Amino acid sequence: MAPQPIDYSVVVPTLGGRATLSRCLGCVAAQTRLPAEVIVVAVEGASVDIPAGVRLLYRPASTSGQRNAGARLASTPVVLFVDDDVLLDPDFGEAMLAVWERTGIENVAGVVGTIPKAWELRLSRRILRAALGQSHVALLRRRRTRLMAGGNIAFVAAPREDEDVEFAGTACVSYRRDLVLEGPFDEPVGGYVLGEDLDMSARAARRGRLIHTPRARARLEKVTRGLRDDASGALQRGRLYAFYRGRYCAPGVIGRLAWEWANFGELAILVAKSMRRRDPKIAGAYLAGLHEARARLSAESVTGEWR
Repeated sequence: MAPQPIDYSVVVPTLGGRATLSRCLGCVAAQTRLPAEVIVVAVEGASVDIPAGVRLLYRPASTSGQRNAGARLASTPVVLFVDDDVLLDPDFGEAMLAVWERTGIENVAGVVGTIPKAWELRLSRRILRAALGQSHVALLRRRRTRLMAGGNIAFVAAPREDEDVEFAGTACVSYRRDLVLEGPFDEPVGGYVLGEDLDMSARAARRGRLIHTPRARARLEKVTRGLRDDASGALQRGRLYAFYRGRYCAPGVIGRLAWEWANFGELAILVAKSMRRRDPKIAGAYLAGLHEARARLSAESVTGEWR
């Protein structure tokens, strides 16, 4: 019996003003298996030029809120979230849907696309990041992206075959729409939300398989990233990413110690950056954000809210 065909929607959140958006949408329009609809969700006040047939929404600046708004408007059972600096290969949608249809939509929470050259770093930096408990490209020949004890990620950019994983970045990932509506992307702050992909994928993986496929491929444009490399970015690393890592670190004493070691590692990296730039605000901002994260985690441990 042939698999039941599944329709999908594409949601593209954007700040507006990036030339990459038109190239991103051009790749979507060139898919060998076209989406049922394409929804661009732009920040209020942005100037956005989109082709005919693409639906356009305006929402307050929040990457999470923009994705949620697009999912609410979508009408298909699968929603593919694509960042506006991502260029999909022409058969991306076809390869992604093949996984959904072959496995059965009721068994799958999400299907993750592959960006082969994501997170490229020199081996010395990969080893340093691994030693400090930071997210890194897996050092061993692992096929599977996994969460480490401290909540950071050992990442496999391009697995050899379809693999169940514990993390999905938001660059090009599809989720079941009903799961996004029931448990949407977290919206803790406005603007660039750091770590919402960790939170979303960890929750989704509890509801079904999260499958990384090497056949649905894309590439990243070289642009300025949403998280600035300054004190404001360091604050978000402490306030948000450390918080989400604390939610999903290993249980018990081992997980807490690994989480603290990862915090120390992040701080060490930022102290070095502060010294190079002669800007003590960078490390100080991270510590302020980390203080907020500790308070939120402590409150949740008392209430058991997120569990």
